[in-house]
Amino acid sequence: MIKRIFNAVGKRTKDAKFQQKAIKKQDKIEQGEKVLAPRYPTEEKRFQKAMSDEKLRELVNKKESTLVENMNKITIKSTDPVERWTSTKDLPTRESEWLHRNDPVWEYGFYEPEEKRIPKNKLMFREALEVLRARQEIEDDSDGPNAAKMREEARKVYEEHKAVARVDPEKLDEMWEYFRPFVRKDTQKVVSKHDLARLQEYLHGMSDEQTMLQGTQEGFRKLIERNKEALKYYDGLDKNEQKQLEEAVTEQRRMEKERLAERLKGIEYMEEQSKKMVEEAKKKAGEAKKENE
Repeated sequence: MIKRIFNAVGKRTKDAKFQQKAIKKQDKIEQGEKVLAPRYPTEEKRFQKAMSDEKLRELVNKKESTLVENMNKITIKSTDPVERWTSTKDLPTRESEWLHRNDPVWEYGFYEPEEKRIPKNKLMFREALEVLRARQEIEDDSDGPNAAKMREEARKVYEEHKAVARVDPEKLDEMWEYFRPFVRKDTQKVVSKHDLARLQEYLHGMSDEQTMLQGTQEGFRKLIERNKEALKYYDGLDKNEQKQLEEAVTEQRRMEKERLAERLKGIEYMEEQSKKMVEEAKKKAGEAKKENE
């Protein structure tokens, strides 16, 4: 207990002495006393060695008049710091989009730079969509009444577009290859119910391909369209030769049909005879079994 009391009293005494020393030191500094930064032991040795060198001391104490004159020519004027530049461009936030909802340059939700600031081989999202749309209309192969006119207008828009002049053709072709829009075209052909019924009969094996395709040039072309050489040869014939060829093919198919029909009858007859022989064999086997019993 006594030790704690002495420690508390001694601590207060040390603090008071330290404060008195600090106040006296502060007064000396205000009066002009120089306080040097402490040196490391190695630095202290080198400093003492340098101070003992007479030549070095003379160089340090020598007055450089030229340096003094140059320093006197320098004048320093203190001014307020320059204001920092802050961008006035709106960032793509919800508030800025609502503020610019009717502005054409904010059509896609972000600010578009000026055309002169866009570097070479770079284009904006809007320009990419316009270029792809124009090229798609150019390559459209529809046969509508205004299809040719629309293709010409699209070609004009594509050729006069600023992005096309700014971007290399190779890069435009690559963009078209990987980012072109996909188009699905469904073609519906209207046929009569009679032709549809004949086609269904043919698919179910209840009709003859010859009767379905006979009598029309397109029907005969469907038979040979897989063979390009035969189709080319057929197109090179005149109408009389084509008619003779169709008649010959029709006759050959008729003969083949008759041959297959006769062959089918023979197979059916053999199956009937086989069934009869099997039944007779079973009958004889049954009778022999009864006799043995």
